[in-house]
Amino acid sequence: MTTRPILLLAALCLTASASRTMGEEMRVYIGTYTKEGGSKGIYAADFDGATGRLGEPKLVAEVASPSFLTLASSGKTLYAVSENRDRVTAYRVEADGTLAKLNDQSSAGGGPCYVALTPDGKTLALANYGGGSIASYRVQEDGSLSAPVTTIQHVGSSVDPKRQKGPHAHSINFSLDGRFAYAADLGTDRVYVYAVDPGTSALKTAGETVIEPGSGPRHFAFRPDGKFAYLINEMSLMMKAFRVEPATGALTEIQSLCTLPAGTAPQ
Repeated sequence: MTTRPILLLAALCLTASASRTMGEEMRVYIGTYTKEGGSKGIYAADFDGATGRLGEPKLVAEVASPSFLTLASSGKTLYAVSENRDRVTAYRVEADGTLAKLNDQSSAGGGPCYVALTPDGKTLALANYGGGSIASYRVQEDGSLSAPVTTIQHVGSSVDPKRQKGPHAHSINFSLDGRFAYAADLGTDRVYVYAVDPGTSALKTAGETVIEPGSGPRHFAFRPDGKFAYLINEMSLMMKAFRVEPATGALTEIQSLCTLPAGTAPQ
């Protein structure tokens, strides 16, 4: 049976998301927060899609707090942010699932928490939660990363005095055609839109969508056809749906729903 790599993301411990394809054996990569006597880095485990069984995780790369990972569509390279080192690392995926470090670069900001690739795999971008900024990189032919091509510092604040005194870029995602990048910022209650230069991997400001004060935008995702996008707001517990304008990347809100059952009060 062929083993195909998929990706699981880190939380406060070893956690998992559902597999993309059921009924086949896959390799799962797990990011973690590291500490003395605990996790040591990135782990891999075999996943059986037919039975739902996850095998014993094995350490495949020692690195400090690889809290978010992304895997190239080819399955040949993997990228991880090190949240407490302010670095992003590129790895080659070996046949046995182990990871061989290609290089690492500065995250160009504090507390990187999210990393993403364009569909063609030529541009990588990350979000720095602590520093409230984003950065883009050119992916080289061997999968290694250039120095930061673009760094953009978000500016502003919002209404919550504890969590929104300044910007906190919480994620960055590329449109399905790779022409635009969308950065959700918890601290400023905005989703920033950037145009992507496919030749250089540079990002240029293309607009922004303002979310209600105190919402705390966190993660952003597209429908598979790319025509609609969805935003989860961590602080307001609201999910928003947007129509995506293909020419400009602009977002038009079409729906807003509470993530809690009716009559349930936030804790």
